[in-house]
Amino acid sequence: MKGRKAQRQRLALIAALVCAVLLSDRERQAVTIDRTFMAANYVGDASFAFTGSLAAGLAGMDLLGCNLVGFITALGGGTIRDIMLGRTPIFWTTMYDEALLCIVISTGAFFGLPYLANRFGITAEGEFVFWTDTVGLAAFAVLGARVAACLPDHHVHAGACALCGLSTACFGGLVRDILCQKPPRILYAEHEMYATPALLGALVCVWLLRSGGAAWPWIFLSFSMGFPMVGESTSQQISLRVLYQTLRFPTIWGRKHPKTLPRRGPSMWRACSWVPGWSSSCAS
Repeated sequence: MKGRKAQRQRLALIAALVCAVLLSDRERQAVTIDRTFMAANYVGDASFAFTGSLAAGLAGMDLLGCNLVGFITALGGGTIRDIMLGRTPIFWTTMYDEALLCIVISTGAFFGLPYLANRFGITAEGEFVFWTDTVGLAAFAVLGARVAACLPDHHVHAGACALCGLSTACFGGLVRDILCQKPPRILYAEHEMYATPALLGALVCVWLLRSGGAAWPWIFLSFSMGFPMVGESTSQQISLRVLYQTLRFPTIWGRKHPKTLPRRGPSMWRACSWVPGWSSSCAS
């Protein structure tokens, strides 16, 4: 555990240094920012689709269910954002690249998870998924806030822009947890910080954008990536323990939420045992 924390801290420091070097030349800032966020957006789509498909598979869903949940996890937040802003048609109905990427990743995760886990050690709790999920969270939050702040012919106030960033980054995962009959991770203090850094980062993004900051996306990216990393690495030691004991809203009548909700339908093992290689991974 300590080695993992130290590795994440070193990677975060390296990322900050690389960002500083790339942004030292103002002529390259615009191109670097646009390309970086385009890549980060695709990384986020792929990561969210992978985790959504994985959660659906472990909940006992078939191929169609895994594709649907993966698609909603990746693109559901942006869909809700566009509906809130009255921005039609929805972005993925006119640009098929993100929708196609989500379908491919969800299908690949459904059939290829045992191979990925055995060959490359890629699991839902692994470092690869953690970092891609963090990059996706940062990119989705800033892009959602940017879409709202730059909406033509409308003056969306800063709070609504931040809410659009939050919905883009987190609401797809909220719907995923509901469909998989799991307690939504963004609503409970027992889980790691997830929605809070996205909301705060979106607020910083809007403030820097409207104040004329040239490098606002990079500042936000570093800010938004740092919070989930710290929340994950210290979830049982410092950060969330303090939040849990002091800043958490009291639960009604002192009751705690259930760790898992009752599942309907076939058991997890029987649901995915027909897929080659899934029976052993599900049983474990």
